[in-house]
Amino acid sequence: METKESKILRVSSPEIVNIPEFVKGQVSAYCEMVQRGKPSAILPIQNRYVAELRRYIESQYGLYAYAEELAEEWTTLWIYKDSHILKIIQNLPYKPETVFDHWVLGKIFGYSDEAIRQYLEDQTLSNSV
Repeated sequence: METKESKILRVSSPEIVNIPEFVKGQVSAYCEMVQRGKPSAILPIQNRYVAELRRYIESQYGLYAYAEELAEEWTTLWIYKDSHILKIIQNLPYKPETVFDHWVLGKIFGYSDEAIRQYLEDQTLSNSV
């Protein structure tokens, strides 16, 4: 049985052959955001591309990639720079319900405190109507 920990890939293989240019471009843009300071990025990927994209992320950007099952034939691919982020990812709420849930999701995606505060205020107002 494969554990979440075993899905971390740290290998070196710069070739990316079977990935559509659009998907490669999307992943590259997210990798660049993470390199510039965003704690993590997430995108849905068809299962057939996951292994090759993980190798690409590691070899071209020096980042980590973590895969979680999303739906049949689809995987959620997390991209992150710092190894401690994996533990946070693995403990994130699936369906955020509390202020803390929304705050931690905002932080993991790199939103500012002000943006998170504004979002929480907007949600409180819209939920009280």
